[in-house]
Amino acid sequence: MKFLKPDYKNISFHGRWEKTDKGMVGHWVRPYFEFKFTGTQFTINTEGANSYRVVIDNDEYSANGAGADVTRFFKEKTTVNVKVKINNDTGFPFILKGITHDGVIQPLPSKRKHNCLFIGDSLTHDANSHSAVIPNMFDYDYTVVAQGGLALCNGRGYCTVPAPEYRTDQTRYGMESAFYFFTAPSEKIDIVPYDFKLSEDYDMVFLKYGTNDRLINEEALPEFKEKYYKLVKEVHELYPKADFYLLLPAADHETGLRLKTIEEAALKACEISPKIKYISSRGWDIEIGADKVH
Repeated sequence: MKFLKPDYKNISFHGRWEKTDKGMVGHWVRPYFEFKFTGTQFTINTEGANSYRVVIDNDEYSANGAGADVTRFFKEKTTVNVKVKINNDTGFPFILKGITHDGVIQPLPSKRKHNCLFIGDSLTHDANSHSAVIPNMFDYDYTVVAQGGLALCNGRGYCTVPAPEYRTDQTRYGMESAFYFFTAPSEKIDIVPYDFKLSEDYDMVFLKYGTNDRLINEEALPEFKEKYYKLVKEVHELYPKADFYLLLPAADHETGLRLKTIEEAALKACEISPKIKYISSRGWDIEIGADKVH
């Protein structure tokens, strides 16, 4: 049996993955990796609290628990495509320590039509949201940079990170900063800057923001509009060939200040490039969770 230490070169990684001494660490929402295996046996060696599922060709297997290894045996030497999908919890990163096997492991180049980047809060984070439905329905590659409770603007929203021991306050990040992190803002993991040299080349970007920024009075609006425009512009500059879709929150039925502000911000951002388009979801009446909020 041989042990393959994971790297960006020998396995195909999708999402935001950080190379560490422990192995490859998957961050944000539902990262996954793929490889082609030829042989009779392999074991996926893992660590961390997040659970995962293994798809071998068209058959799916769940790990026995978070951090559990998965072993597959074959009666004779065979070649299979393997996809490992990490579950939804951004607070407990998945660690791929390596793969023990008796054959050959190769990266699996994607043959999918599109590679999508989804940016947002809980309306994007949720396992039943558009960031899950679109890739599953059409078999697209994807990266999900989202976090429940995360506002666009720093200092707003519900996502806090405890301060270092020498300070007594907490940091409340918004996506304006968090998009540039390897990790989602969480009290359970350290904040690490993302290396955009590792980023995939997305051809579709979806951004849905504004539900956690407390857009309930005129004082809150100018900063949100400014930061919305800035983030769209910067992401567009990172992926200038991508079709960019700005989404109005589908779960919102109100017609007041919040939706009007998000809509105005999105329409202004569309002026950046013809490739940026606004998608209104007024009247869609879609629920993606059982809490009557999402």
